[in-house]
Amino acid sequence: MFTGLIQQVGTVVQCENDETHSILSVVLSEPISSIRLGDSISVSGVCLTVSKREDHTIHFSVMPETFAKTTLGNFVKNQRVNIECALRVGDALGGHFVYGHVDGVGDVVDVKDVQDDKNVRVIVIKLPLELTAYILPRGSVAVDGVSLTIAQCETDTVTVSLVAHTLAHTTLHDVQIGDRVNVEMDMLMKMVSQTIKSCS
Repeated sequence: MFTGLIQQVGTVVQCENDETHSILSVVLSEPISSIRLGDSISVSGVCLTVSKREDHTIHFSVMPETFAKTTLGNFVKNQRVNIECALRVGDALGGHFVYGHVDGVGDVVDVKDVQDDKNVRVIVIKLPLELTAYILPRGSVAVDGVSLTIAQCETDTVTVSLVAHTLAHTTLHDVQIGDRVNVEMDMLMKMVSQTIKSCS
C-alpha cells in the first residue's frame, strides 16, 4: 500500500515485453538503501515487485496483463517515472491510501496554467466510463501514482490542480494533451459504492 506521495523520479533504462521477456528496469536518481528483493514499489502508480537490484538500478518482472492494462506497455528508454516505496507501519500518511492497482488509463484532454497563479497547473483527464461512478468532488484520485484532489468533475472527466511542489518533484510536469496516464480511484469511494450496490 502507498500514499501517493512520490519519493523521487527515476528513469527507465530497459522495457521489454515479448514472449520471452517481460522486464522493466529503472535507475533511481538517488539510492534508496532500504529497497530489498521482493519489495513492492510503485512505478508511476503501478505496484511492482523488485526482482533484482544493482546499485542505483532496480529491476521488475512484469506480468503481460500489467503491460496491457496500464501505461507500462508504452514505456520507452529514458522515460521518467514516479517512484514510491510501500507504506510502512508508523509512516506519516500525507496523501491517501493507494493500492498501486491501476483501475484504468485516462486521456489528458487539457493542460493549462492558472492565469492568476503561475505556480499552479490544471490538468483535465477523461476517464474510462466504468470509473465515472467513483468520481467525487474534493475526493482523491491517484494519477501516475500521485495523490491528487479532484478540483472539478464532469460526466466523464476530472480536473486536478498541480502546485509548484508537485510539478517540480513528479513526472506530471511533463504531461501534455494527448498523453495517457494511470488512474486509480479512491479505494474508500469504491468500497462505499460497492456497499450501496450490494444493499440495493
